Amino acid sequence: MPRPKQKLPRPTAKTVKQGDDVVAVNDAGEHVARVVEVRKDQVKLRWFYKPEDVVYGRQVWHGSKELFGQTRVSDWNSVHSVTGFCKVHTLEEYEDLDDVSGHDYFCRQAYDPHTGGFVPDVVPLFCLCETPYNPDRPMVECEDCGEVFHCECVAIESNKIPSRYRCESCRLRSAPSKPGVQRTTGETHAELAPAKRGRQAKTLTKTGRKRIRKDPNAPKRSLTAYNFFVRDYRKKYLADRSPAATASVIEVTRACGKAWNLLGAKEREPFEAKARVDKEKYLKAKEEYIANGKRDEFIKGRLEDREEGSKSPKAFYSGEVIVHPPG
Repeated sequence: MPRPKQKLPRPTAKTVKQGDDVVAVNDAGEHVARVVEVRKDQVKLRWFYKPEDVVYGRQVWHGSKELFGQTRVSDWNSVHSVTGFCKVHTLEEYEDLDDVSGHDYFCRQAYDPHTGGFVPDVVPLFCLCETPYNPDRPMVECEDCGEVFHCECVAIESNKIPSRYRCESCRLRSAPSKPGVQRTTGETHAELAPAKRGRQAKTLTKTGRKRIRKDPNAPKRSLTAYNFFVRDYRKKYLADRSPAATASVIEVTRACGKAWNLLGAKEREPFEAKARVDKEKYLKAKEEYIANGKRDEFIKGRLEDREEGSKSPKAFYSGEVIVHPPG
């Protein structure tokens, strides 16, 4: 199948330089990478992952132009494998673009193929569906409480977003009391959302959200059986290749996934045993962490941070689970 023509000039050994974002071809197909080093007709590339390449696959909150970075592995490739230039922005830079072209991408997290983890491993959640922000999905903001919602989640057509919007919770709180029932002072809507009243609703073009900090004293999560398998299989996979052959990170990750799927229950047992031991260590460390009061101290500080910001999210996504603040 012929490759589509690139609008930007084709890179050469003279035009490619360190720090460029490029589209290049490897054994796994065409992917985006960042140039780490250039030597004559060779370029050292650090590949970006597509959502389809990570352990959880593409999710509803992944943008169509979203990529995941990585910092561990890079490999040498011929400069002729580079087919075009592109640009990988931060999420904030991507939202500020007046016109998103086919060469524009964004990255908000890095992916570690060895552990299956993400950095940062916590991102804000929004809307009733409590999912991370996706710039491709139109959102509307409540003028009273400041919460933002996906248009489809609140039955609003994306091409008919109202100039003013109030969420259902705010409408119920401000509804007149029933006859014979008197509101207490703390239940008045003016006190529930004093700083948000009168602000016009708008579509979300910038997150404007304060990232939640991670507790450095919290114990590190235990590894899964798959994580232990990848550690062993990756070394074996690279050792079996000829010294002259190169393997991209994406190629190795896919090979690990295929090999893992072919294993039976008996073959997986050694890795499952390692995972059980590691989980026991994690649970023990977690109990000590909670017993020492460090978790309560961190949660208290986190809730204080939420009260200081006007747009703090309700929950946070850690890559595996949705974490809700207590209360």
